[in-house]
Amino acid sequence: MAIVKNDIQLQKILNKIVINTDIETKQDLLNKWLTIKFEKEFDYTIV
Repeated sequence: MAIVKNDIQLQKILNKIVINTDIETKQDLLNKWLTIKFEKEFDYTIV
């Protein structure tokens, strides 16, 4: 995670949040923030 290493209290709080978050919510977050959109276009300059 992106926290200061010596901030143990914040690390414990964030760990509890991650542990107590259900799988569906975790998946929704992943889908929202890590979606990859691929668009394939044909290069007509060669033709």
